[in-house]
Amino acid sequence: MSKLVTITSKFYDASGKSCPDLPVKSRYKGSARENPQKTDKDGFFIFPASPHRTLEILAKPFNTKDYQVFKIINSSIKSSQDNPIRIKLPKPGLVTTLFKVVDSQGKEMTNFPVKTRPKGGKDFERLTDEQGFIQVQSSPYRDIEFLVLTSADKFILKKSLNSGNGSQETILVQLDEPYKMFISKSNIQIIDSEESDYIVENTKVEILYLESGKKEILNTSNGKLLIQSMVGEKIKITVFKSDGEPLKPENYSARYINNHSIKLKLDVDITSSSTKPNEPEIEKKLDKKECACNRSLTLNEFLEILKGMRNSEKILKGTTAILNRQCSVVGDKSHQALLDVLNSTMNKYNINTCIRKIHFLAQIYWESDRFRTTSEYASGNYLNPGKHTDAEKNENTQVGDGPRYKGRGFMQLTWRKNYKRYYSFIIKNISEYKDVFPEKITLNECLDRNKKYPDLVASNLFLAMDSAGWYWNNGVVLRSGKTADINLQADKDDINKISLWVNGGGNGRAERIEYWKKLKKVMKYDLCQNKK
Repeated sequence: MSKLVTITSKFYDASGKSCPDLPVKSRYKGSARENPQKTDKDGFFIFPASPHRTLEILAKPFNTKDYQVFKIINSSIKSSQDNPIRIKLPKPGLVTTLFKVVDSQGKEMTNFPVKTRPKGGKDFERLTDEQGFIQVQSSPYRDIEFLVLTSADKFILKKSLNSGNGSQETILVQLDEPYKMFISKSNIQIIDSEESDYIVENTKVEILYLESGKKEILNTSNGKLLIQSMVGEKIKITVFKSDGEPLKPENYSARYINNHSIKLKLDVDITSSSTKPNEPEIEKKLDKKECACNRSLTLNEFLEILKGMRNSEKILKGTTAILNRQCSVVGDKSHQALLDVLNSTMNKYNINTCIRKIHFLAQIYWESDRFRTTSEYASGNYLNPGKHTDAEKNENTQVGDGPRYKGRGFMQLTWRKNYKRYYSFIIKNISEYKDVFPEKITLNECLDRNKKYPDLVASNLFLAMDSAGWYWNNGVVLRSGKTADINLQADKDDINKISLWVNGGGNGRAERIEYWKKLKKVMKYDLCQNKK
């Protein structure tokens, strides 16, 4: 009999908190025998298993009727309490459907691009995991469409189903073609520190294919080279300096068949063909597309933007820390978490072109002290009635309203009147906010001075960014009484009017203009397909 192994998993809710006392199960794939338990006080589910078996880990989220499959693993995977198998539950009200993608011959398609969407809705592109699995979260009983990449470099509809109450079993998605058809060609361009083509001929580049261990050495021509690999295959790229010293290697995998490019930026001066005294640095741009119009920013792009903005000022040069200065955000404060709410907000409020994104980012970057906080540093007492001439017309009518309705969120929502307008918008669209607000909440409840609803605009990352998007679309009230959509001024590239509408005065005007200029450079606005 094989010696048993110990599997250590840990469950988290949508906010990143551990899930104690959660009903869970484990079972071997294809077996009816189950091991029902509950997670411990720290959210751990620890259980024994035979080695080299396929295991399904199920859970029954609170307020749901059925168990759902949330993870499928090989039991030989290494895990411990310091490095558990992390399992994240969907937001309340959502269910998880689990898919597995294989080729026409049954081979698992790992790290393979697919798209999912609600029927008739917007596509979301994602990658399968190391065993070909992918989880899709949706509302219960939602029609879902599942698309896969073909060797023609197009996505086709492969599965259409209803999410029901979530997966009880894995949904198999089988491609029409074998894995061998997904050969990708990746064009790589090497540039120097000034972003000019690195034209030192015959620069050596080592390509390591991680799964097979195969290596090959290629030489550049005019600073370019062509790599052939399989879609999803993981490779490591190492560029060598002219003296033979290797630079920091970069991991890469092709996501498409054609036109997938990498730009490797070297800390090299091509005029003298010499390396600068500083340690050479490779800046990866694996997610490069033509421009940022009508798509989400990737994590690599967001980090490049953040680095570019930080390096433009001495105060934070070389740092990428976020949400770390007197910031009350609860839960996940990672770059990915911030990017997720940024992308969803820009999509929701039609901030969908490069120039609109540039203006929006310039303003929220300044208002949030360079993405470091979601709350005004000052106490807010200066906004009390009798202390500020605009207090009463903005409905700050009681002492204490200043701190209560001070600036919060990435656009620093200020004044009781503006909070009231934002609450009204939330109530009209409550289905989008039911994870934060009670479904039957009233405006009077939101405005109850004894409750802490204003604090949520700073402490809830989703609301902090959503309030900025709402203000961008609806917050500015003109003399006519109509609201203005700042997107329209962004289309005109009017940084002065936008800064005035966002802040109402000259506060930070020079910095906002500098951020606008810097973002145009970092986001390569000159290459925008919609530039006027």
